[in-house]
Amino acid sequence: MNPEIVPPPSVIYAEPNLDYQRVLAAVLARIRASLDRSTNLQISVTEIRSVLKADRVGIFQFHSDQNWEGELITESVGPTLPSALQMRGIDHCLSEQFEEDWINTISDIYEQSYKPDYLEVLEKFQIRATIVAPLLKGTELWGLIYVHQCNFPRDWTLMDVTFMQQVADNLSMVLQYDDLLKQVAQVGKAAEQRLLEQQEKVSQAIDRIRGSLELDKIFKRTVEEVRHLFQCDRAVIYRFNPDWSGEFVAEDYESKWTSVRLQQLEDDALIKNVSECTVKLLSNVSFDSHIQNTEGEIFSHGSVLRTANDIYTQGFTPCYLQTLEQYEARAYAIVGLFYDWRLWGLLAVYQNDGPRVWRPDELSILTQVGSQLGVALQQAELLEHSQQQSKQIQSALADLKISQTQLIQREKMASLGSLVAGIAHEINNPANFIAGNLIHISEYSLGLLDLLKLYEKSYVEVPEEIEIKARDLDLDFIAHDLPKALSSMQLGTDRIRQTVLSLRNFSRHDESEMKIVDLHEGIENTLMLLQYRLKESSSRPEIQVFKQYGDLPQINCYSAQLNQVFMHLLSNAIDAIDLKFEMNPQFSPKLRIITKFKSLNETIFIEVLDNGIGMDQSLSARIFDPFFTTKPVGKGTGLGLSISYQIVTDNHHGKLTCQSAPNQGSAFQLELPSNGVEISSR
Repeated sequence: MNPEIVPPPSVIYAEPNLDYQRVLAAVLARIRASLDRSTNLQISVTEIRSVLKADRVGIFQFHSDQNWEGELITESVGPTLPSALQMRGIDHCLSEQFEEDWINTISDIYEQSYKPDYLEVLEKFQIRATIVAPLLKGTELWGLIYVHQCNFPRDWTLMDVTFMQQVADNLSMVLQYDDLLKQVAQVGKAAEQRLLEQQEKVSQAIDRIRGSLELDKIFKRTVEEVRHLFQCDRAVIYRFNPDWSGEFVAEDYESKWTSVRLQQLEDDALIKNVSECTVKLLSNVSFDSHIQNTEGEIFSHGSVLRTANDIYTQGFTPCYLQTLEQYEARAYAIVGLFYDWRLWGLLAVYQNDGPRVWRPDELSILTQVGSQLGVALQQAELLEHSQQQSKQIQSALADLKISQTQLIQREKMASLGSLVAGIAHEINNPANFIAGNLIHISEYSLGLLDLLKLYEKSYVEVPEEIEIKARDLDLDFIAHDLPKALSSMQLGTDRIRQTVLSLRNFSRHDESEMKIVDLHEGIENTLMLLQYRLKESSSRPEIQVFKQYGDLPQINCYSAQLNQVFMHLLSNAIDAIDLKFEMNPQFSPKLRIITKFKSLNETIFIEVLDNGIGMDQSLSARIFDPFFTTKPVGKGTGLGLSISYQIVTDNHHGKLTCQSAPNQGSAFQLELPSNGVEISSR
């Protein structure tokens, strides 16, 4: 048998559902609330029909003196359907279809190879789909619990089957306790009262175990409660690995004994052999058929307990006895822990100071706690799974929001780049026209002025009309100022052409390909575009810009993206200076740009320093987080530095860091790996 038990046919998988598990826990709590068998059976069929939204749920009990014969003893049925309690003939037909080792599922009776007479019986009770689960009393098959869907086929999910298995396991425990109550009733009321008190303690212990959904707390509470219930020397939980080795995950023990869990953690040699030693300890079989070799077959759902009342009377091999003595065990009882259909681990109790005869009621308690621990495991792991999914969804939503915002920002930058390139082109044409004609106008104007001087020399007596006009025009001033005006126009035109060139350089590399560029040119173009913010204004003096440029190699990069980074860094530096000037109008605003090439690790280093308002460490640590900004409301989106960080780190495999202190300014350091082509110096 493979412990990764394949679910029955006609079962489809469904995503684990935490709400479903909570409903299961509530149902099991209601079943455990009473020890009366008939009450529990009726509660069970009612709850199952409600949870699974089925048409009919019933319990079939086998007669002890007849093979596969019996009767329906309780049911819950929809208002428009016939009651199976009032009819006969179903008992044998259902029982002969049942396989004792499985929960049977049928999604549609007409897809099965049933004989006509059996189909006739199913149709009589309007059965279209069904689940049938075994009810065990100890290892004896006591009866069946079935679920019917009458009006249409139904694909049963793995959660449906798991729910049925858990309910069936709990009802099996109720059946065992019912027998025990009958036995003690013969002994006397005092024994019955002790058993009721013991069961009450078990229920309380289970409630405390199930009081948390954190695995570590569940494990810790389980071993504490179990050791208290059994008054034994040690209780442990052991978890299997996929290769059937494993480890102790929880332990509670009397202080005079040694911790087996600490031994496992401290001794590397023991850790390597833990599967062999532990399996010998936990399985009442020989070395050749221990758990790891049998892959858990000895702990199937039909045989969940392994016991030893005295290890020296069990016929164990000397090697196995040595292992048990190493763990100080003299007697033990083990129950398998199942997660859905899979053997997850073991719950074990040990008596170390002498032999111990494990009573049936004790073994029943251990089985009950093991079953409830299996349900708690499912709930805890489903909660963890749900929390992880929630975190992943939240992270994905945050990433999506950032990506969308950055995409919008980049689209804006791309559109702005196209717009700037178009404007630059439109300005460049008339600017070139003006610049080209200024040369000729300068020549014409100077020639005309020279001609006027010649006229003045040749005609000493000037007609009155010309003299009046020359006086009105202030001809001497024009002759003196016109060359200056033409020179200023030439300077202005050159400035326009230089600005246009900076705009074109800033926006021309918007293609997706990487290009070989001079980073100094990108910095200078950015400074040119920000010149209007650097110069003196009515609110503050001009920001002095100091450049310490080193020899940098040209690099292969996304130039437009790095220009965007320079723009964000320099704009933020200017904003910080403006904020400080509002608080202290007496300080001298300064901005410094340092570039150098670190040949040792072939890295280009660029630093932008300002003497602005600065910030404390708590703010500087978050400066590159999306949507985080230190600017006043309405003056920042919190995306500029975040996008810059992504451009530098993700797109160029570089580093972008910030160092700052309140009122001491900030320093942004940018490092880029060099794939240098040639050295360019400024």
